[in-house]
Amino acid sequence: MGAQYRITLKRSLHSVTNLVIAAAFFLLLMSTSFSHYGQQDSTQADLYGAYATAGQAVDKTITGIEKIKPASASVKAELRQKKQEKDYLDQITLVTSGGLSANLDEVNRTVLAHAKYSLRATEKDPHVQLQLIKYQDQPTSHKLIERKKDVVFHTYLYQHHMREIPIAAIKAPAANYLSDALLYHVSPFLIIAVFIVWLAEFFTTDKREGNIDVTNTLPMGKMKVLIAKIGVAFTIALPLFCLTLLAVFVVIGLSNGWGSLQYPIAYSLDGQHAAIMQLGEFLLMFLGALVAIFCFFVMLSALFSLIASKMSSLLVAELLVLLTGSSFMLGFTKLSPSFRFLPTAYFDYSAVILNSHTWPSLDLAGGINVLLSSTLALLGCTTFVIYYRQRLLRRN
Repeated sequence: MGAQYRITLKRSLHSVTNLVIAAAFFLLLMSTSFSHYGQQDSTQADLYGAYATAGQAVDKTITGIEKIKPASASVKAELRQKKQEKDYLDQITLVTSGGLSANLDEVNRTVLAHAKYSLRATEKDPHVQLQLIKYQDQPTSHKLIERKKDVVFHTYLYQHHMREIPIAAIKAPAANYLSDALLYHVSPFLIIAVFIVWLAEFFTTDKREGNIDVTNTLPMGKMKVLIAKIGVAFTIALPLFCLTLLAVFVVIGLSNGWGSLQYPIAYSLDGQHAAIMQLGEFLLMFLGALVAIFCFFVMLSALFSLIASKMSSLLVAELLVLLTGSSFMLGFTKLSPSFRFLPTAYFDYSAVILNSHTWPSLDLAGGINVLLSSTLALLGCTTFVIYYRQRLLRRN
């Protein structure tokens, strides 16, 4: 089996497909940077402008409320709330008036004070209509858990003397850029689809190039040949993706700076309590989830390759399996709690890591276990198919 592994590895390493797949990964991950090409870095100015815009919106609301005559008790209460909110926003506007020269700690302190006020107001009245700060490419929500996330996020920035870097930052440092690309800008399904294209090409190479007859005459069982191919798949595809990640990190780092892997991401595992995840932690979770998903599709490819003789057939079959895990498909029906034990619940790794999905699922560790258990089940199915075919051949 070792000899077969080396032969398959040598042949696969020289495949042009590897360069095409690496280029596809690189272009996907660099797409945000390409879209910002030639733009001036106005990230901080846009961020401070968002604070000022929120303050101006509250001013207009106050003006409108003051025109209501006679003012009822509820109108007076809303006016008091809006004036309190305006005081906090005015403080942010004041400390950010210096632009890029504004004191970082003072900016973080005033933004944190506003976040804490918004949390208190929402806890007091869940239906209070706060004027949320609208960041570019980030949805806003009046939910209580979002206010808790704001507080833990800005508390972390204030305590660690870090500057806020929005998701839509034009010149984001490498650590932020790579994490934001994997979390928000590049769909997990696109990355998995690129892996599927590579796997479909790889597992049908022998049939497509006419080497299947030679493979069948090798002095070893069909299962050992398939295991050797699976080993080569892990040797090439995952390192190829990791090298692409490293290349993107270096390219962005040399241009925009490296950033910090300790930068925070606010999330909630239970929808009730907010917590902080550092970028470094996210990247480790991402790699763990990706390896588990890759294991599943490698074994699925191995099984389908015993049935499908053409790359197109194998590709379509695997893409259909992938689509069953998309939020678009999951939205068609009400899913039972048992869905959490299916591998399709964990293809959207970013939603699982941040717990931002709407379908039943376990946590990330549980999801990895489900994916690996499904991989073992597929291995059992593959072994059975090969064993059954060999028995039929012996009978004939």
